[in-house]
Amino acid sequence: METVVLEKRDGVLKITLNRPDKLNAFNATMLSELSSALRSAGKDAEVRVVVLTGAGRAFSAGQDVEEASAGRGIGDHLRKNYYPVLLQMRKLEKPVVAAVNGIAAGSGLSFVLASDITIAKESAELYFAYGAIGLIPDAGALYFAIKTIGYQRAMELSLTAARIGAREAQSMGLLNRVVPDEEFESAVDELTSTLLKMSGKAMGLTKRLANVVDNLSLEEFLEYEAMLQEVAGSTDYFREAVDRFLKGRK
Repeated sequence: METVVLEKRDGVLKITLNRPDKLNAFNATMLSELSSALRSAGKDAEVRVVVLTGAGRAFSAGQDVEEASAGRGIGDHLRKNYYPVLLQMRKLEKPVVAAVNGIAAGSGLSFVLASDITIAKESAELYFAYGAIGLIPDAGALYFAIKTIGYQRAMELSLTAARIGAREAQSMGLLNRVVPDEEFESAVDELTSTLLKMSGKAMGLTKRLANVVDNLSLEEFLEYEAMLQEVAGSTDYFREAVDRFLKGRK
């Protein structure tokens, strides 16, 4: 791949956005390669956790401005290149961890917010850059932000084109974990190690259940929950866990 580096190790697929000279700005090639990587992760039984990060000093600066200025319709570009990848991330029945190594701006921020769990360097920043160039938040950024921190907070950040540090973002609920820069790699490894101890089937079903929260009534949700729990309860992981519990073993 030209713009994405893949590293598979011990059940973890690490996807590194690799255009460091452009602060990992997205172009059509990168989005296509990211889509391919996620598709492969979904089909690969050895992959149980996906980590998305950036090369160099940025997670992603968002859309490549040079490509955006080449005359392509922005709406069509979003429909064709961004939306399929974002939907892949949400539908992938494996946890996606955004390891935010530096600034995440514009659509780069969108991919952070679309992830299941986020962990960031203390020096990282989130930048709602759209308003600064006369655009609306796109690639789902406003949707994910409202879902995460509520309407008024998300609107303030969007309308003022706010740029906030990792600690402030964590206090608002936009990031799960923030660690000192020198501890970042080990903290990501620790998080993925914890996830790898979990049932892959249960994590996938949990993600599937989370994705229908807004679409079902409480009664419908509870029925769907019961159906998925039947599936989780039929796995060897569950049976072995119950056996360990009954025999007093950890």
